[in-house]
Amino acid sequence: MAKTDWTLTDTVKPDDFNNIGREINQLRMDVDHIEVPTASLTEAGIVQLSNATNSTSEAQAATSKAVKLAYDAAAAAQTTANAANSASAAAFQLGNERKAEVVAALVAKGISASTSESWDSLIAKMAGIIKATGNATAAQLLQGYTASNASGAFTGTMINRSAEAHHQLATDTAREPGIRVFFQPPAGYYNGSSWVYAASPQLSSGNLPKDVNIFGIQGILERLTTAEKEALAYAITTKSIPASVDDSNTVLAQKIHQIPMKRTAQGEGVTESNGHIVVRGMDFYPQTFFYRYKRWSNYFGVAHRGTMSTSIVIDDGRYKTFGGSWYQGGLRIDTNTGKADEPFAWYAIE
Repeated sequence: MAKTDWTLTDTVKPDDFNNIGREINQLRMDVDHIEVPTASLTEAGIVQLSNATNSTSEAQAATSKAVKLAYDAAAAAQTTANAANSASAAAFQLGNERKAEVVAALVAKGISASTSESWDSLIAKMAGIIKATGNATAAQLLQGYTASNASGAFTGTMINRSAEAHHQLATDTAREPGIRVFFQPPAGYYNGSSWVYAASPQLSSGNLPKDVNIFGIQGILERLTTAEKEALAYAITTKSIPASVDDSNTVLAQKIHQIPMKRTAQGEGVTESNGHIVVRGMDFYPQTFFYRYKRWSNYFGVAHRGTMSTSIVIDDGRYKTFGGSWYQGGLRIDTNTGKADEPFAWYAIE
């Protein structure tokens, strides 16, 4: 170890310098192996300098530059804050002035108001006096909805017919024959998907002529078509009864009844005691009379009105003529059989 108690009279020896040199070298080695920790909040140590002004590190130290930057930013922020405070104060003052004006306007309208009220309260009061300028009426607005016009607020009275029922009965109907039919809907709102109808129980295929289609309903009722009516009128005319296609069906039926029709009658009987054939009780004047004895299939005769005789055809094709008489509703044929109660059948034509 180097000597440390030197005096002015001591003689310096080479070993003394050597000891000093050795201790210096040892000190150098010891210093080189010293480990200094990083500084923290609880322990001293090495600190790194930083120019950052937004760092959150607890192991770095701000430089003068960083401090100045932070100071300048703080000064600018203060200036901005001061300006904002001034603007806020001005706005507050202006708001108070406007509030006072609103209060004055409300009071002028007869509505109680004060500057101590909140803006929400004053706005609600203003909404109560603002009026619309429209011309809509309650009848033009659906039920359940509200609106306003120049006269004030109102609630709609228009019925929502489409929501009420999908099919609405028409209040009235009108028609243009051969053209169209009109249906008057009940007053209200329709959304375009509902229907208006009119009850018509007789509008059925069974009530429409077979050649007619109304609203898609095809008729099945038989009737005289124009061609059929023309043919019928022609047939009636050929029977000496004038008829036209312009005649109604009822008139045509009456004219058909006017056509002369030959009535007929038939029956059975037996000859009288003298063998004569006598038939009475017809409700018309017979013009032609046929008879046949039931016992003889080939013994028959024909009598024609206008003659007093009757011809009889016998089995060999020869004719025999008999006398007789025509009556009102009957006749008598004077046959020569001479047999009473002989059965015969007859047929008479008017």
